[in-house]
Amino acid sequence: MLEKFFKSLVIAVGMALASWLLAPTVTWADHSAPQVGHSAPDFTFKDLDGNEVSLSNFRGQPVFFSPWFSGCPVCQKEMKEWQAFHEAFGDLVKVIGINVPDSPEVARQFAQQQGATFTNLLDPRGTFVLQYKIAKMPTMFFVDAAGVIREISKSTLTAEGIADTFAEKVFGAPILPLSSFEMIEQATKDKAVGALIDTEGDGNPDGARVDLDGDGTFEATVAFFKGHVRGTVPSKEVLEIIMRFEAPAAVLVRVDINADGNPEIFIKTRASDGVVEWVVVDLDSDGTPELGFP
Repeated sequence: MLEKFFKSLVIAVGMALASWLLAPTVTWADHSAPQVGHSAPDFTFKDLDGNEVSLSNFRGQPVFFSPWFSGCPVCQKEMKEWQAFHEAFGDLVKVIGINVPDSPEVARQFAQQQGATFTNLLDPRGTFVLQYKIAKMPTMFFVDAAGVIREISKSTLTAEGIADTFAEKVFGAPILPLSSFEMIEQATKDKAVGALIDTEGDGNPDGARVDLDGDGTFEATVAFFKGHVRGTVPSKEVLEIIMRFEAPAAVLVRVDINADGNPEIFIKTRASDGVVEWVVVDLDSDGTPELGFP
């Protein structure tokens, strides 16, 4: 009887101990995994050239990063999309791939075969996977300039899908690759620079961009691209889109970077077919445009 009691006690204690060990583990994993709306944990690894690179190095710039390994079929497909996104938006978003189990030689060879020119880091011990609690491939992180995670995607995405996610979750406004338009006309006033741009390649302006302080960085770019508003602006607060259902119905887009009520860029397009009717660039918001079309 006593022997039976001790056996039952051992089983009960064992079950209790197992429950105690397992429950905290699950809770700890859930709470410690990076979450949307929280800061992305910093990490430091060597790149393919042996240089140490930290996530915190890119504070002040939005970052896209995801782990990969050479034997992952999904990774091979996704890396091509990451590269396409990098080629279109690399000036706007830092792209980082993190190779997990491969040797440096295998990782370098694979990256070269994929034509990857974005930053790739080496993590042969799988530290990143443990730190970020990666359970599947792909797992992609969209981080804003302040280092806060704005989206975590575990679905395959095209380069356009990645761009759309950044536009919605990080920038709060559409984004436009710099390679997608041609400058038609340019004007300057003091240090400010403005330009009319063509995204359709038909020779007609369908957008504009402005560099208000003349430092070579365009504070705002906005255009109608295939009937949709696309652009790069500081935040959704400076981009105003107004639908006017008058005769004829029109879409009005205003970009007011200085938040003074006087837009630097003003575009009007027909709502029916997306054809731009006129574009105005007023660099100093004095009501007299430096550029206009038609």
